[in-house]
Amino acid sequence: MKQLNKHKLNFDPTWKYVKNNLEKATTLSAELLNLLDFKNGHFFTLLPNDANIKRLYEFEGGVILPQNPEQEYFVSGKRATYSIIPTIRKELSELILKKIESKDKLCCVFDDVVRIPTDKHMALFHSYGLFYKNEVYYLLEKNKISNELIIQCLRASNAFWHSLCVLSKIDFKCEDSKKLDLEKIKDICLNADLIIIGAYDGEGYIFWEKSSSA
Repeated sequence: MKQLNKHKLNFDPTWKYVKNNLEKATTLSAELLNLLDFKNGHFFTLLPNDANIKRLYEFEGGVILPQNPEQEYFVSGKRATYSIIPTIRKELSELILKKIESKDKLCCVFDDVVRIPTDKHMALFHSYGLFYKNEVYYLLEKNKISNELIIQCLRASNAFWHSLCVLSKIDFKCEDSKKLDLEKIKDICLNADLIIIGAYDGEGYIFWEKSSSA
């Protein structure tokens, strides 16, 4: 796996992207905006040594990571090409796992703006899913977490315009093992330790970390 380097981000341009990304997404996104003062923390991103740092603030565009070579395939005898989008998911999953394992009661919640609870072929949801109204979330806790599960949740959360993961220090007990209520969502937000938001056209992420004094 590649080593990731931390790059601190200026608040104003980063906040503009984050606010636009979280608006009109899920209830979890909305409550993060409602309840948190993002100035009580700092933004940063994590990128490998070979990243194109000149594109650091081009949050809506890709090509910040070295691109994978094009591969060809044939459809009805006609040649076409595709290229797999590079990501830092493997490296990020390792960092999330270490953080969850290092603290008590720290859990990891992902949202999924693409799916609803009644969709078919929802194995990940049946095992690790939560729902609020018609919204789908995934919960990973210290006793039920692995690199592969984190990668699966990062993939499931990744939509073309939005992806969200919140590491929150709460005791996650629900009367219904799958049903969230608004108070629990607010608890997740108010106790957020680290917020991870998709950026760079799926190639990377923006992170917000609460100040230790906040």
